[in-house]
Amino acid sequence: MLQQQQAMGFGGFHQSAVGAINLTIVQARLAKNYGMTRMDPFCRIRLGVMVFETPTAYNGSKTPRWNKTIQSQLPPGVTEFYIEIYDERTFQMDEKVAWGMIKIKPEVLEGQTDDEWHALTGKQGDGKEGMVQIIMQYKKGAAPMMMNPMIGGAPVLIQQPPNIYGGGMVYGVPPMVYQQPMVAPQPQMVRPPYAQPPQQTQQTQQQFMQPHIPDSSLGQINEKDLKALKEMCPGLDDEIIKSVYQSSGENLDRAAAQLLEMSAS
Repeated sequence: MLQQQQAMGFGGFHQSAVGAINLTIVQARLAKNYGMTRMDPFCRIRLGVMVFETPTAYNGSKTPRWNKTIQSQLPPGVTEFYIEIYDERTFQMDEKVAWGMIKIKPEVLEGQTDDEWHALTGKQGDGKEGMVQIIMQYKKGAAPMMMNPMIGGAPVLIQQPPNIYGGGMVYGVPPMVYQQPMVAPQPQMVRPPYAQPPQQTQQTQQQFMQPHIPDSSLGQINEKDLKALKEMCPGLDDEIIKSVYQSSGENLDRAAAQLLEMSAS
């Protein structure tokens, strides 16, 4: 068993593989739509130890179209592949609707393109579940697949490998793919939102602490209010009356109360 694994490349391909095969799953004509709603069919292809899947043809029912091409190396001695058509289910297991073993003709291996309909088997009987259209092309001289150790002695599931055209999945391991190393992002200093510099905060606090003293240059002092205040407090100096009047925000009632209190003391 170990010698067989050493003789095989990653995914079960032999080192002496000398070509690649393109399988285009075009469409199918099925005998029956199973279920209460229209089926959502997709195909699963088993080539050697590799398993490929096409995207789902939603609402495809009995006439799904995929038109998807799968490329894979063809090991020596492999002359057929197995195809299954499933109805994709949302809350249940996918149901297998049809299946069949497809032969790879010698003419294909010689470089000819094969475009044929192949009979499918299912609940309706052998070869009576419908037909599937597949285009086969073979290219000689493809580079052999690199050898890689098996993971746990079995192939693994890889999503969207580079040898799938148009989406789908493959079970097995494709050739090694080199990726750029990840670089950790550099930390950046971020100022908290609505934060004020210390100098600006100190200035704002000083503004709230200082009383509001109206500037006489911004407007002319009401001489009538000053005259009234002087008559109410004749014993106080004119400058004191004017200062109290300004510090009270030129409010006559407030200034009069303060001046009367000063006169009483």
